[in-house]
Amino acid sequence: MFESRYRKTLWVILVLLFLLTFIGMSADGNIRAENLTLTLSAGEYQILDTGKGEQKIKLEDFGNLLVPGEPMLPARTFVIAIPPGARILSVAISGAKAIPILGRYLIKPASAVLPSNEREDIIRESRLKWQRNYEATYSSDAAYPGYAGRYQGTGGLRKYDFVRVAYFPFSYRPQSGRLFFTPYLTVSIDYSLTPSFNQRFDRCMSDTKGDQRVSQLLLNYQQAQEWYLPKHKLEAPKQSYDYLIITTDALLNAATPLVDWKDSIGYTVNVVTTTWIQSNYTGIDLQQKIRNFLIDKYLDWQIEYLLLVGDNNSIPMRRCYPNPSDHSSGSEYSPPTDYYYAELTSNWDSDGDGFYGEYGQDSIDFVPELSVGRIPFSDSASVAYICRKLINFEKDSSSWKNNALLLGAISNFANEDDTGLPRTDGAVLMEEMISDMLTGWSHTTMYEKEGLDSSTYSCDYPLNWTNVVSNWSANDYGVVNWWAHGSYDAAWRKWWAGDYNDNDIPDGGEMYWDTFIQNSDVSSLDDNHPAIIFSCSCNNAWPERINLAKTLLKNGSAGIVGATRISWYNENWEDELSGGNASMDYYFFYYLIHQGEKVGDALFSARIHYYNYLFWSLNDPDWTPQANMLDFCLYGDPALVREGISPYICGDCNDDENIDIGDVIYLINYLYKNGSAPNPWQAGDVNTSGVVDIGDVVYLINYMFKNGLPPCEP
Repeated sequence: MFESRYRKTLWVILVLLFLLTFIGMSADGNIRAENLTLTLSAGEYQILDTGKGEQKIKLEDFGNLLVPGEPMLPARTFVIAIPPGARILSVAISGAKAIPILGRYLIKPASAVLPSNEREDIIRESRLKWQRNYEATYSSDAAYPGYAGRYQGTGGLRKYDFVRVAYFPFSYRPQSGRLFFTPYLTVSIDYSLTPSFNQRFDRCMSDTKGDQRVSQLLLNYQQAQEWYLPKHKLEAPKQSYDYLIITTDALLNAATPLVDWKDSIGYTVNVVTTTWIQSNYTGIDLQQKIRNFLIDKYLDWQIEYLLLVGDNNSIPMRRCYPNPSDHSSGSEYSPPTDYYYAELTSNWDSDGDGFYGEYGQDSIDFVPELSVGRIPFSDSASVAYICRKLINFEKDSSSWKNNALLLGAISNFANEDDTGLPRTDGAVLMEEMISDMLTGWSHTTMYEKEGLDSSTYSCDYPLNWTNVVSNWSANDYGVVNWWAHGSYDAAWRKWWAGDYNDNDIPDGGEMYWDTFIQNSDVSSLDDNHPAIIFSCSCNNAWPERINLAKTLLKNGSAGIVGATRISWYNENWEDELSGGNASMDYYFFYYLIHQGEKVGDALFSARIHYYNYLFWSLNDPDWTPQANMLDFCLYGDPALVREGISPYICGDCNDDENIDIGDVIYLINYLYKNGSAPNPWQAGDVNTSGVVDIGDVVYLINYMFKNGLPPCEP
């Protein structure tokens, strides 16, 4: 009898514990149960004929589902804010009744994903994978994908917590050719909430550095503002540094001119050495100690930009293993990355096996907290020279910066090695860039014109070593972009020399390979007019070697994005929605030129867009898009302004070298009467929130009339 009552009592206690833990207590307790419900909707769409008997769908503000060989349908991941500290209990996704679309369709399959090198075994396996997926999917009449929405897990951006939900508005049945449209989804999120009002929590809430970016990222940003305000008035941070440099003791003096310049244009710079970090933070290696330091300080110090000054031996990148079955340290498919120092809210080795960044095994949200760049040299002379060059570049606002050199090689030929797959011509990317971003610019194009089946696009010069080196050396280009094959020390073009066996097939033995830029050519470039470069190739930023990206940063470039290992392209790339490394390239320049973002921010934005719009984590265990996310890194200053900038006085909005009531009037006219913006805009961001708004007007008035803090010292 006693044993029976004991068991019943124990059972009641366990049930109560479960309820308290997962369902929540009342408002006067420590835990609350909450619900957040939102609707995701799809807008206007077009079904377009590709001219090959296939169709593709374009849906406004959506990307594409890009599983190789499977139907290429619109897709997008939505990012939804949740309250700070919320613990997700369940996510329920329900769609409207799917609407059948009249007609029968043959939806174009997503392209094969290939490496931007010439590893025949990898290329063969990639094409076989495409064929397997195609046959399995298109021989069936099962709905693809099998759901309209899917919960993608949680993540964070600085102080903000969020969940991701993928939305697939179209469903396709390949054998019958039927197409269905789900115009909206309802997402219901149940979560438990434990209020926490400790000092650390409130200090996090005072961080505003990510607000401008978060406002573009979060579906429910306005709602999130109610959750992420400090619970009571806070004292100003004792230390605030929006620009952080991590370097070695030996390079401190070499970086001083850059520190002084950044201070003069409104940043608050702090320099920390690896020696200090190793003495004050724990970790299994220097990489983890640096990251632990950044996790500890980025909110307290309100860090926005991180510049690593030192080569890979002095400040190592984190080696990652996107292919979870390949843990070999020397593999071309295991990229070292500085992204490890940018994305600070995830566990990069969540399965605890010692191998970081494994696709499907480690939980990385890929939304970076910091914009990160690197000067990859550890000798003082090189660092000092590059710092002076970066300063001079940013001081220069001349028209040569709106001159672009665009180099497009052929990555693969149509039916190469009898695969039946279409050609991939880098000229397509360059032409897209011209039409979408370079209005009013001067540009020089070079495309493949040698051999059989050369590029059909017209250009200024044929792509070859002589033309690239002589033209680049003789002209001033603010932007250089290439899409080609690559090695650690060169970019390569491939051309079909001749159909020697008369089979009308471009066979591997008929291909010739030539470099068009390599390490030994860089010394001829004009370093007084250095370019912003995207190297859409493999291995050009290989950090353990004297690589092409590093060599260009020393002479010819003011900042270069390159791949530390193999990068991957989508065959038959047509536009920015086609995916692969070329889409990363496209969106980098879109944010740099079209949106006017700083160099590191443009890479930051391109990565987020790539992840959320070019959907790649369905049921297919394809790790290659994750490799692209990891291996493109920036050599250069992450806060570099491409257009140039002049020193300014924070608060001097009308540029008369004084801070007075005239600046308040100037800001009000800008905000409410279509007046001119402060030049630079940072002069008007007096509360350092990252945006110019009414808060800056109030801040200036408090400073001038109520003994408030000086501008840029919140």
